[in-house]
Amino acid sequence: MSSLSAIFFDLDGTLVDSSIGIHNGFTYTFEQLGVPSPDAKTIRGFMGPPLETSFASCLPTEQIELAIQLYRSYYKEKGVYEAQLFPQIKELLTELAQQYPLYITTTKNTPTAVHMTANFEIDHFFDGIYGSSPQAGRSSTSRHFTSTTIENLNKNTPIKLECFLTCDCFDLSFIS
Repeated sequence: MSSLSAIFFDLDGTLVDSSIGIHNGFTYTFEQLGVPSPDAKTIRGFMGPPLETSFASCLPTEQIELAIQLYRSYYKEKGVYEAQLFPQIKELLTELAQQYPLYITTTKNTPTAVHMTANFEIDHFFDGIYGSSPQAGRSSTSRHFTSTTIENLNKNTPIKLECFLTCDCFDLSFIS
């Protein structure tokens, strides 16, 4: 058996392909705000970073909070159901869960991440699902959520920091 003590997964782009729902959520938001929607390539670049970062790149500061509310409303009602589990993820999680504690750390809103994993019937594989909240602040990243998860785990049962994180390219830029 490996010396790994836990495996941490990002959700979007790692376990699920949520690109259609995310794209549609951004398009909906810009339509509701009455501003031109960026092109598909620009919207693709919004996938990964926190919503605050993406909206700040193309909207005035005073519209960012409303944009986030509109986006999250769309995503909760429709976007979450436009996502698809990547092929063979259930089989992989079945195998890994027999050997390691598994966690999700994501910049996605925690209730949405929990709902999404339940919808795909993969929630039972995870010992914890950690994501963003309004209290997390604007600069929260997957690195922040991963370190917070480890801190919380160490409060109950100290674990060796020999873990493996799977994530998308945006998240890799935050790993030191």
